[in-house]
Amino acid sequence: MSVWRTQRTNFLLAFMALVLAGVVFWDRDQVSTDEAASRRHNLFDAWRPDSLQTLDAKIAGKHYQLSRVPSEDGTRSWELRYNGAEVAVDPQAVMSLLTTLEYAMFQRRVTQQTQELGLEKPSLSMKIGMGKLSYELRFGAPAPAPAGARYAQVSGGSRDTRRYVITSELGNSV
Repeated sequence: MSVWRTQRTNFLLAFMALVLAGVVFWDRDQVSTDEAASRRHNLFDAWRPDSLQTLDAKIAGKHYQLSRVPSEDGTRSWELRYNGAEVAVDPQAVMSLLTTLEYAMFQRRVTQQTQELGLEKPSLSMKIGMGKLSYELRFGAPAPAPAGARYAQVSGGSRDTRRYVITSELGNSV
């Protein structure tokens, strides 16, 4: 008898285990269907605070770069650079900003892409890096309603590029 005949079940099980391990390895940094569904009203279809590494923002010609600093005790500490120079970090302000971004919701989707949205030259441009998952957020021109609302665009995650109307509270808190 050949080895294949006597061990084919074992070979098949080993092959299936390898395929399953490959799928799990490939899928681990993807946005899950459940995660995206539970965040369908949020700007970002996934938010993983433990994976958050960088937040790079440009506001009115000024460049801010917030980076996570590795710590041995597992606490979250951050480094902030303003136009390339390191500045002091207020941990409460950082946590407030990250919490605002995590729970940021939109008023409504905008389907058209026109110059009036002001997204070509945004008032705020932010890149967020969470491991292999990344997003780009842009704030554009004021929207006609509700009062104080703005246009915003989010790229990244499992969604295509989407444009939204956000409230004045969100626009002013970021």
